[in-house]
Amino acid sequence: MKKSIFTVCALALLLMLLAFSPVNAQAEDGGLTFTAQPEDVDVNYPDGAEFHVEVSDPDLVESYQWIYNDGTQDFVLTGTTAYTDTLIIPCTAQDSHDAYLRCVITDKDGNEIESDAGCMHIAKRTRRYCISATRRSNRANPWIWKKSVLAAVSSALMKMA
Repeated sequence: MKKSIFTVCALALLLMLLAFSPVNAQAEDGGLTFTAQPEDVDVNYPDGAEFHVEVSDPDLVESYQWIYNDGTQDFVLTGTTAYTDTLIIPCTAQDSHDAYLRCVITDKDGNEIESDAGCMHIAKRTRRYCISATRRSNRANPWIWKKSVLAAVSSALMKMA
């Protein structure tokens, strides 16, 4: 008799735990959850970067929207890949600071979920300088150096020293 009461109580407790488990609550909700978040990326200038998200049920997705944050404010991105699960940034600026990218996904019921932010760190490369000149053949000195070019070269050489 005591064994059967214990078995019934244990079975009732197990059923209650299953009924209120997060897995079942999520399934009843029908809401989306992220199964893959954007990952941090180190990018060599001028290469690009790629960020990707995945959700539990892609058929429920109405739209994707990628958001760029420069550390101070958000910018809603536009362009071909800004509305997909994979954002492709074709090239980077050399002097850019770290950027943070996240994705807002809207389901067919209008509910939104927001991903974690992935960081894009741009590695600094050595700058290359090009010297240009204008040819003037009717003068004694046929090459005239532009003052702006000379100033840039002078400045670059001073930084290297």
